[in-house]
Amino acid sequence: MGNIMKNLILITDDKGSCIDSIIATGLYNIKLVVVPYKENIKYLKDKYNNKIENYVYYIPDTNDEFQKEFGSDYNLTYEEIEQYRDVQLKCYRYNLRYIYDDNANNNIYYTSLKFFLGFFKNNNIDCVFSRIMEHGAISDSLIFEIAKKNKIPTYILSMNTGFAGRNLASLICYNDKSFVNVADVKRKATNFNELLDSLNGNYSSNTVAKLPFSKMIKKLISKKDKTLISVIKWFYNYRIKYYIKNIKYSLIKDLYKIREETSLTEMLKGRLYLNKLKQYYRKSSIKQIEDKKYIFYPLHMEPEAAILARPTMNSQLFVIEQISNMLPEGYMLYVKEHPDQFAAVQLEKYFYKSMHYFRNIDFYKRLLRLRNVKLIDVYMPSSSLIDNAEAIVSIAGSALIESVAKKKTIIVWGNGSNFVELLQDSLKINGIKSLNDAIEIIKRGYTPQYNDFKYIVDTYIIPLNEKELYDINETIVDVMTLINEKN
Repeated sequence: MGNIMKNLILITDDKGSCIDSIIATGLYNIKLVVVPYKENIKYLKDKYNNKIENYVYYIPDTNDEFQKEFGSDYNLTYEEIEQYRDVQLKCYRYNLRYIYDDNANNNIYYTSLKFFLGFFKNNNIDCVFSRIMEHGAISDSLIFEIAKKNKIPTYILSMNTGFAGRNLASLICYNDKSFVNVADVKRKATNFNELLDSLNGNYSSNTVAKLPFSKMIKKLISKKDKTLISVIKWFYNYRIKYYIKNIKYSLIKDLYKIREETSLTEMLKGRLYLNKLKQYYRKSSIKQIEDKKYIFYPLHMEPEAAILARPTMNSQLFVIEQISNMLPEGYMLYVKEHPDQFAAVQLEKYFYKSMHYFRNIDFYKRLLRLRNVKLIDVYMPSSSLIDNAEAIVSIAGSALIESVAKKKTIIVWGNGSNFVELLQDSLKINGIKSLNDAIEIIKRGYTPQYNDFKYIVDTYIIPLNEKELYDINETIVDVMTLINEKN
């Protein structure tokens, strides 16, 4: 007698990565696939025919279309609204990326809550699996919370760091924010040092695109393999064409749609705002290391999934102020802005309209008022700042991984966000007292060894190539089999 297939909700990307691997297990009946856009559904329906029962796309073009897509006759009660009040804040903050109408924002949340509560009730869901890390959206956090409150196992294949399709992934159980032991399902070893070297090389090359035009040209021309013609060609392909594409898209699209469409006027206003922000930061930041003893805090870009919804503590201003309050005399706190915060041309167009929600000059002014905080020039290499720091602080940034590789002290504010939290020698924060304890340890000259580093990587990290996820991937088959066996 065969196994009873479990009813699964799958949250995936536009091309439906992991679907083939999940079907190959023969263990799951995919009741619902959640994808970003309407055109994704047509593509997946053509590919999978009747193998998947339901689809929903969570980024519709208009408010009317959204109501039609998520229409439901489920009886949403006030008790349920109160029960899910915590996740409403996550969704509201995420929606500020795209939606600037308070009524529309709340309407979208309640409509989605009603839809998904009804879907869970009518479809006897056994498991939720997300190929996408949590962003705090109705498409992930809301589904996760409904599953959690109904004691339905929920797992996220979460990327710790990666580039060019190569990633270090962890399997996280959302129900208790625990990292799942995947040692028995890995088909290949994790060559962490090789990936880290490549990752650092990628960061070094990408910083060129974030430089001002004059510095960028000078840097490119200084390379032996770069001619003036190749520099012009590079600039056209990676800067000018991007602008032209955005402008054309903005002019032909309806400017009153929910997501992403940004008018030329809004793009220009956003560009001016960004330039003003960048100029203020440049004037207010130091260009070189000035102090012997300092703690380094590399800012996360905002909005960013790593801090938008995943950690319990997601206020960078609060974190920095608390560290400043506890630093002893003779120590400074160096804060460096994320280069992508000023590289809006490389991001989605919504950033032109919403950036003021996530970063403004007052943010920098408040940091500068702290007696022991200095802003660091955004073009100063983070590797140098890490090398000379007494400790590195982050919520969940990739700087933590680089710091561990260099055996530098790390203070981690995230929980269930980055595998370095599991290291015995990392200084994990779970409250204000633990921060004070961490500072005291650093004062005494703490030198971490990270002797369990290899064990943690071997036990909790899955090396993944993004391209492999769109076919049957043996590692993903084994992961989904493991999830089935655990529940």
